[in-house]
Amino acid sequence: MVREAQQHAQEDRQQREEIETRNRADSLAYQAERTLKNLGEKITASLRSEIEEKIKAVRDALSGTDITRIRQATEELEQNMQRVGQEVYSQSGATASTGTASGGEPGTVEGEFHEV
Repeated sequence: MVREAQQHAQEDRQQREEIETRNRADSLAYQAERTLKNLGEKITASLRSEIEEKIKAVRDALSGTDITRIRQATEELEQNMQRVGQEVYSQSGATASTGTASGGEPGTVEGEFHEV
């Protein structure tokens, strides 16, 4: 029985890797869809369409059995999602610069805490 387990260990590792890759890709596609739904109006139309294409590419890759294709599509979607973060962050940075002069909320006092 131990010998059989050793013989099938490589197959088990490959199967586990495939499952993890598929789960990661599916999770990223779902997260990207939710991000577009929540932040769609805060990003440019061209970036939105690129992300929609990448989501479709991931979903199409998941319907097949080529793990390399799934990884590649997932990586491309991740790169575009980083661009979304940069775009939204740059917009919020411009908005924050027009906020309060002190940089914090009015009435907030910054202090130190010492444990005795």
